[in-house]
Amino acid sequence: VLHSETRRAVVKMQACVRCVVASQRFAKQRGAAVQLQSAARGFCARRTFQKQRSAALVIQSHWRAFLVGHRTWLCYNLKRGAVICIQANWRQSAAQRKYQALRQAVVKMQSCVRCVIA
Repeated sequence: VLHSETRRAVVKMQACVRCVVASQRFAKQRGAAVQLQSAARGFCARRTFQKQRSAALVIQSHWRAFLVGHRTWLCYNLKRGAVICIQANWRQSAAQRKYQALRQAVVKMQSCVRCVIA
């Protein structure tokens, strides 16, 4: 009887020890799983952040390129307008000089013709 009670007590103690060891092992595994999940979430968050940052940089560079192009286009059109205005004034001046020369020639011919007729 004593032997069986001792045996039962030993078995019960072993069961308790196994339970404590299993509980500690589970806690360790759970901690490792939480740490692994945390590392995985951190990796995913960093990768998502890098993608968003890269996309933002692409948008910024395209926007800056657009602004530079737009400024260049505005400057070009401003200069083009000025060149067209200068050309128009130059052509007008040349046409007036040509007209005045032709008019003077016509007046001179008319004067000569009138002298001959008179």
